[in-house]
Amino acid sequence: FMLARLAMSAAITDAHLPTLAQPDSDPRIWLEDVTGEEALAWVKARNAAALSSFGNPSDSATYSRILEILDSKAKIPYIGRVLNGLYYNFWQD
Repeated sequence: FMLARLAMSAAITDAHLPTLAQPDSDPRIWLEDVTGEEALAWVKARNAAALSSFGNPSDSATYSRILEILDSKAKIPYIGRVLNGLYYNFWQD
């Protein structure tokens, strides 16, 4: 059943997606059950396909460096907003 569901999901086109006239016609509504067996199996299948196409990112030195930067507790200033050509930084000590 799950394989049939996965195949069906992959074959769905935009013509079958919900519209304002028929908002409850979403064929992927089963993915809303984020802890459901079918949804988790679908995600695992998508993850496996991505890993086979692109490889495991954790094997890359660049990935490790980016993860280290993103997980850093250091305060890194950034531009919080651009308005009328002015750049705002809402840095707080």
